[in-house]
Amino acid sequence: MTFAAPIYLWTLLGLLVPLGIHLWSKREARTIKIGSIELLTESDSRQSQSLRLNEKRLLALRMLVVAALSLILARPQWISREANTPLVYVVEASLLERGSMKEFLDSVATETPVRLLKKGLPEWEGEVPGPAPAQPPNYWQLLPELDSLQADSVVVFTRAYLTGVRSRRPQSAHSVHWVVMDDEPTGPRPALAMEKGGGYEVLTARSAPGYTAYAWTPLEPVEIGGGMQGGAAVRTPGNPDSLKLEAGPFAGNTLPLFSRDTLRVAMYHSDSLVDESRYTAAALAALSAFLEWEIQVETLRSPSEAIPPDTDLLVWLDTGPPPAWEGRLLSYRAEMLANRPIALGDCRDCFHLTGPLNAENVVAGHYAEQLLEILVPLNGFREVLEPYDKRQLDGGEIRPGRSPGAVGPTRMVRAGTSNWWWAVLLVLLLVERAFTKYRRQ
Repeated sequence: MTFAAPIYLWTLLGLLVPLGIHLWSKREARTIKIGSIELLTESDSRQSQSLRLNEKRLLALRMLVVAALSLILARPQWISREANTPLVYVVEASLLERGSMKEFLDSVATETPVRLLKKGLPEWEGEVPGPAPAQPPNYWQLLPELDSLQADSVVVFTRAYLTGVRSRRPQSAHSVHWVVMDDEPTGPRPALAMEKGGGYEVLTARSAPGYTAYAWTPLEPVEIGGGMQGGAAVRTPGNPDSLKLEAGPFAGNTLPLFSRDTLRVAMYHSDSLVDESRYTAAALAALSAFLEWEIQVETLRSPSEAIPPDTDLLVWLDTGPPPAWEGRLLSYRAEMLANRPIALGDCRDCFHLTGPLNAENVVAGHYAEQLLEILVPLNGFREVLEPYDKRQLDGGEIRPGRSPGAVGPTRMVRAGTSNWWWAVLLVLLLVERAFTKYRRQ
């Protein structure tokens, strides 16, 4: 027997309380002087012995009540060993849409447990679940639950999407086999629309297990009857954030609509940070050419020059403090331990350049990509594009690290006995009350 909360065993010192009360009540009797014992009758010695015996039994009962209460607080448990389940199948819910996978699981479900790869690892009841969620499960976050299955072997059927890996590679001592089911390559699918000048562009996505590629397709709408209509798209005033494709291979799709307005950057640099300003201007020019997105850079000649109010990003390359600015700000603040060129500052829209720039750290540190994330918050883009990213890992890439130790063929099972001790406590209390009442009589 073990205890879940052994610290409460200290309450067994409470056994001294009824013992102390019992000893204190046995103090010496008072001596009363009387003139004659003629009228006194002799006491029954057997009755006196019975009272003394009852007092000892009552003391024992009260001490047992305290002991039972202490054990209940310590939560005693019986430990036994049970054999592990030989094999458990775990399947990603979206794979059940494949007829071959469902047929296989139907054939083995009578002999082998089958669970779904989602939080809680619920048992599969033989039905195809509803529509698959837009995002895959966080595979490595579910590893502790896979380890808790206590099986000799766990086989996980998964798509192993790259977007489902959102943490560091964990360690496991259990035998978990990851079987990656490859997807078929998908053709171009419309993901979102972008407003550009007087027209629109549609971003299409093609995906395969090893890559995801995006391409822009231009549309040329004209205004007709209060809406924007062209050979392929319609935008209604009642829903300005979406675009419906009316013709072409993607007709019938309604896409989220983003605007591609000109981005404006104001930049000031001191004489000691001229190189940093040149690398920053070159990175912005490269982004503008690659994305076909106009980025205008205005150089401030002095720290006191007024900042244009329509500035999307203020780049302040000076060792002194930057001016007060409510928009997005990139300032210079050297950090010896930083591992990226740009780090988050003290507020949501504050960032700082962590050190001098050179050709090596601009490329290795992805300086241009970091500038893009500051200049254009990509949260909305990521949410839209993530379901189209179908890149997959292979079995070796998704497999967690192996930690020392091995799982034995049996496991310990703990069974709580608190309910039984509550019953014992109730019986002891009833018997103690009965003895107390009898003693008073």
